[in-house]
Amino acid sequence: MAEKASAVKITKRKAQAKEAKPVAPKPAATQTIPVPSQSTEPGTRVSKPETQTTKPEIRDTKPAAPSPQPNPTPEAVAQKPPQPTAAPAPAPALPPPPPSPAAIPAPKEPQPPKKDDFVDYISEPFGAWWSFTAANFKEYYVRLLKLNFARLFVMIGLTIGLLIILIASMFAGAYLQWNIAAIAAIIVLALLCILVVGWADQCFESAAFSLTEAQANRKPFSILNALNFVKGVTFRYVLVDALVRFVFCLPAIIVLAIPLIALFSGSVMASTIFFMGFWVAYLFFIVYGFFANLLLNFLTQFWRYGFLFEGMGVIASLKGGVSLIKRRFPEVLVSDFIIIALILVASIPYFIFFGITWLGLFFLQMMAMAIPLVGLAIYLIAVFIVAIIAIFLTTIVDLAWRPAQYFVWRKVSAK
Repeated sequence: MAEKASAVKITKRKAQAKEAKPVAPKPAATQTIPVPSQSTEPGTRVSKPETQTTKPEIRDTKPAAPSPQPNPTPEAVAQKPPQPTAAPAPAPALPPPPPSPAAIPAPKEPQPPKKDDFVDYISEPFGAWWSFTAANFKEYYVRLLKLNFARLFVMIGLTIGLLIILIASMFAGAYLQWNIAAIAAIIVLALLCILVVGWADQCFESAAFSLTEAQANRKPFSILNALNFVKGVTFRYVLVDALVRFVFCLPAIIVLAIPLIALFSGSVMASTIFFMGFWVAYLFFIVYGFFANLLLNFLTQFWRYGFLFEGMGVIASLKGGVSLIKRRFPEVLVSDFIIIALILVASIPYFIFFGITWLGLFFLQMMAMAIPLVGLAIYLIAVFIVAIIAIFLTTIVDLAWRPAQYFVWRKVSAK
């Protein structure tokens, strides 16, 4: 019975092994490998070709068991370098404490735009003046020379014509036995002649400003067109300028009028006051008038630019020019001193010529007194020649200061 039980166990194990055994793949096609033919001799037996059957290699898909590592010896352990240990993780940083109110900076206020440097503000216009003069010296000088000659001849013609009118009016007044109406008419006529001559002279002066602006901006220029353009606004300028200068010089006029009024009163005391106070009043009139006109010329130096180039009215241009000077007073003052220095340097040839010719004209004047007709004719011819030469020299002065003042105004009036 024991043998039968063991046989049954063996049979069950074989059956379980068969069930667990993986199914083998189908056998591959048989491949016939030809055997090289052998020489057949009589009496030998020819063998059949042999066939070989190749079976596919069955790979075990189970992972290979790791090979047992030998235990390291104490010497290997001693020679093995120590392995770096991982650094401990840093502790989380605590948030910084809130700043105190005193440590918080105040918000910055908007800063005004940076102003131009004082030296750069002054040097820039005169650098432009130097570049302009170097590039346009000949052309600009010739244009100024033509304008100055036209100005000279027009002024000579106007002066002669107005003198003739005044002389004729004086003869008419004498014929009318110098009554009050005749005297008033002659005074009014004389004032009108002065106004016309001044207006014509200032028209040429405004045309010179227009020439400078045209030359600086490379624009065409014509003397007649310029005079036609400036004649209307220049007439208003002459009237306002005369009124402003009268108001400025009014204190000196009043002081000078006091001894004159005392003289016409007819009393002995009034005559004494006149002789004692007239020269004092006259000296005050000269000194005060000089400084008043100097201050007025400084305040109105940019007057023409407004109504000539910016389309402003005469009064608005005067106010605008004064505001420009107030805004940049130190720069304008220093620039004016530099312009005065330029004028003095450019006037050296004229001063030398005037010193030489003045002595010659003095002798010619003495000769004109000794020989009335011939001496007077020679004297007038000499004066005319001196005036022509003086135009060439004074044009050099215009060449120096006109562009300089124009570039200073353009820098000051820039926004």
